[in-house]
Amino acid sequence: MALIRSVRPGKAALCLALLLVFPGLLFGQVTPSPGKAVLLEFSRPGCPICARMEKVLQDVAARYPDRLEVRLVVREHHEHLFKEYRVVFVPTLIVLDAAGKELFRRETPISRVELLQKLRVLGLIPRE
Repeated sequence: MALIRSVRPGKAALCLALLLVFPGLLFGQVTPSPGKAVLLEFSRPGCPICARMEKVLQDVAARYPDRLEVRLVVREHHEHLFKEYRVVFVPTLIVLDAAGKELFRRETPISRVELLQKLRVLGLIPRE
């Protein structure tokens, strides 16, 4: 599971590492890891609902590490992605398939149960 978090300007090595792992974030693109769907959580610092959503997404992705990855997109550091994906409200969840195509969008919080159900319907995780 991968998370993009805000980094302080003085953390040059960390910034470089993040760009090497997720080069598309610099240029407004989100490139999934091969064979994995991406759960993008659009968030902002200090948002308690966003923090709860992040925990739900981390929990779900941890159950399916070979199928899903989570990326936290923080407005203050990734404004270009907010514009590209036309995100107005936080939290917003966008699910991309392994090719980067948007499959699902939700602009309100989603429960763990609802998210698992939706991912099964989309065929991204196995039915249990």
